[in-house]
Amino acid sequence: MLIANVIAALALGALYQTAVSGVRSMRTAARYNDALSRARSHLDMAVHGGTLAPSDSQGDDGGGFHWRLHIEPVAQTGLRPDGPSSGTAQPLLALYRVTVWNFWDGDGSRHAVQLDT
Repeated sequence: MLIANVIAALALGALYQTAVSGVRSMRTAARYNDALSRARSHLDMAVHGGTLAPSDSQGDDGGGFHWRLHIEPVAQTGLRPDGPSSGTAQPLLALYRVTVWNFWDGDGSRHAVQLDT
């Protein structure tokens, strides 16, 4: 009877550790999903919110999330927005790299999600 109780206690301990690990993994996955959603929102606002210009900004999203947005020019084309050479003073088209990071602390370490376009 004593041996059966010891085996049952060991089995319950293993089941408890597995359950705790599963809950921790679900919490981490939910935080990654939340961070990804927030990063997508910042990327959409940067790309579709107006004219792009080189910049570096950051802030807090609340809920323990911190974001950073970096916009840098990558290349310029010889074409103007209205066609090859129309005689008007239009700026050249520019290609920008937009990067968004969303950071949070959890489980004793720093986690991050990065999106680029």
